[in-house]
Amino acid sequence: MRVTGVSCSWLQNYVNNKLAAVLRQVKVSDKPKGKLLIKCDQMWYFLFSKTIKVYIWLAIDRKTREIIGGYLADRSRQSAQKLWAGLPGVDRQCAVAYTHFWESYKTVIREHLIYASE
Repeated sequence: MRVTGVSCSWLQNYVNNKLAAVLRQVKVSDKPKGKLLIKCDQMWYFLFSKTIKVYIWLAIDRKTREIIGGYLADRSRQSAQKLWAGLPGVDRQCAVAYTHFWESYKTVIREHLIYASE
């Protein structure tokens, strides 16, 4: 905010006003029934001058590239559970998950898992 010369409170009010103006309708497209191929992955970033490392966990539909689930936390088994639990129930039932060899995926979604080295 030093670069733009605005205060934190001004920026927060600006963001809140823009968010309030956004329509709250979610448009969900129909998907064909059958197997859902998802890619589970995470990436990290730092908060507060590199003192806290946070992971963004994502589940992405491989065909449509839509994000069907997400979670922000550490890189623990509990975080993988939260990501998986946050997916719609129908997606959890018919999903085949592609991921890397991270241990958390093995223990949480093992019956839906196929490893990929992408």
